[in-house]
Amino acid sequence: MLIEIEGIDGIGKTTQCEILCAWLNTQGISTLAVSEPGGTRFGTGIKKTLVSKVPRDRKSETFAFLACKTQLYVEVIIPALAQEKVVIADRGQGSFLSYNLAKGASHDEIIALLKLATANIKPTLTILLDAPVEVAIKRNGSQYKRSRFDQAGQRFFEKQRLEYLKLARETQDWIIIDATDTIVNISLIIRNYMIKTLPTVQTTK
Repeated sequence: MLIEIEGIDGIGKTTQCEILCAWLNTQGISTLAVSEPGGTRFGTGIKKTLVSKVPRDRKSETFAFLACKTQLYVEVIIPALAQEKVVIADRGQGSFLSYNLAKGASHDEIIALLKLATANIKPTLTILLDAPVEVAIKRNGSQYKRSRFDQAGQRFFEKQRLEYLKLARETQDWIIIDATDTIVNISLIIRNYMIKTLPTVQTTK
C-alpha cells in the first residue's frame, strides 16, 4: 500500500509523515518512509543539482525528477510493496504533477511520463495538506530561501496550490485536509482515514 502526503513547501508534510509512521508502527504494521526527490544514492546525487541554482531547461528538470522517481520506485518502493509494507511518501506523484503543471507542462505528456517512471503504480490514498501560501511561508520562516524551489516565489506556489486542488477534486482516492489546523488534529484526521483504509488497524491505541 502506498500512501502519499502532499502539499506545497512548508505546509507540514514531513511532520505528519513522521507521526503517521510512528503510529502505524505501534499498530504492528510494517512501514517504510520515503521522501522525494531523493531516497536513493542515485536520486540524492541528482537532488543536489536540482536544489542548486545551476541553470536548466524546464524539460531537463522534468527528466531529472523522473530519473529520481524511477530509481526510487525500482530500488525502494516496488520491493517494499512486494513485501506488503505500507509505504508513506513525503511528496510523490502529486508533487511531480502539480509542480510540472504549474510550470506549464502538457497534462497528457506529464501523465504519460509519470506512468513510465512509476510502472503505473497508483497511490492507495493521497492526503493533501492545504492552506494559503502565506501560511506555508510563515511556517518555513528564515529557512524558506534555502533552495531553488523555496525561491520560486509566492506567485508560483499559488499556481501549484491550485494545481494540487484541481488534482484532488478530479482524482479518486485523494482527500483534502485543512493544514491551518493544529498538528495534533491533523494527525488524528489522517489516522481516521488510515483506519478506514486499513480495516485491520485497531482503534484503541
